Amino acid sequence: MVATGGQWRQLVAVSVLAALGTAGCGNRGDDPEPPATATPPPTGSPTPRTDPAGTATDEEFPSDPQEYAERAVAAWAAPDPVRLAELTTVEVHQQIVDLPGPPDLTWRFIRCQADPDAGPTPGPTLSPTLGTGSSDCAFYNLDGDRLVLTVEHPLLGQPRAATAMSFEVTSYPDQALAYLEEFVAAWQDDNLGRMRNLAAPAALDVYQPIPPPAEVDYQAGEPTDTVVEVVVTFPAGEVTTEISTALLGEPQAIRTAELTPAG
Repeated sequence: MVATGGQWRQLVAVSVLAALGTAGCGNRGDDPEPPATATPPPTGSPTPRTDPAGTATDEEFPSDPQEYAERAVAAWAAPDPVRLAELTTVEVHQQIVDLPGPPDLTWRFIRCQADPDAGPTPGPTLSPTLGTGSSDCAFYNLDGDRLVLTVEHPLLGQPRAATAMSFEVTSYPDQALAYLEEFVAAWQDDNLGRMRNLAAPAALDVYQPIPPPAEVDYQAGEPTDTVVEVVVTFPAGEVTTEISTALLGEPQAIRTAELTPAG
């Protein structure tokens, strides 16, 4: 079950109160003495999570940007507000909690893109290939909404390394060319969820196997009472695409597509 916005806020409050209640219960004088051989965890290092049998699970705070972002998104979808708060800053956590809806939480990973200006100086938990900048890790959901979490490289392996986020919902323009541009941008971004919401299966099946080009040109034909025909041109060829005028502003207005290979 996916929590609603109100249920999510209740989960946050209950989790915090439960944590406070646990911390305040019990009498230190009644606690058993630890074994003489017990070694406390190093100061500043998070204690690994354990399963019911006491076996340590995977690393609590990953040192890889993609894995870190994926764990934050998984905590949001669970929902596990306490875990989400461990992985995100207060500001990012609040932005997520305040999103209306909430949106569909079936997230699919697209890519992580590292800051091209990042320096090459690694920290103690940082891969030398990452540098000191950040990575923007993008996801899409079944509605085609796009989520980006920014993960700071020097904070990897530590709490709250997800320091920024952006969220973009799928839109359905009421102009044919703008509608097709929205679809092509999703194609170039590998956002299959958005492509499926903007195009009927017959058109999607033409575009999806084609490696998306960096740039395209558009040539619109004369509109009829029912469709607008636009030719999308790129180095590998061109796709003649028909957009239903009756469905503009709604899902799947792109109805058909036909590929003509170059040469």
